[in-house]
Amino acid sequence: GEMVRAGAITEAQARSHPYRNVITRAVGTERSVRADVEEYPLTKGSSWLLCSDGLTDMVTDGEISRVLGALSGEEAAQRMIDCALANGGRDNVSLILLEVEA
Repeated sequence: GEMVRAGAITEAQARSHPYRNVITRAVGTERSVRADVEEYPLTKGSSWLLCSDGLTDMVTDGEISRVLGALSGEEAAQRMIDCALANGGRDNVSLILLEVEA
């Protein structure tokens, strides 16, 4: 992600880059840690997905977007997990899907 944001590689290149899983910051390895903090407004009807690379390595952003646009809640979460496993499921697949109702 850092290389994409810096313009060194494209998002497409990042999907198969040999350093794509290198950890550049971690809690507990240094005295302090620099956290990325951003704020986004919660709007009615919006969905928030927090997931592991077990999902994003196996399912494209476009596929994830299509599932989130077509399904909701537990059905969408299960479909994304099923897609990751069907595409090879080389790692554990973890996700939290938050849907803002009101």
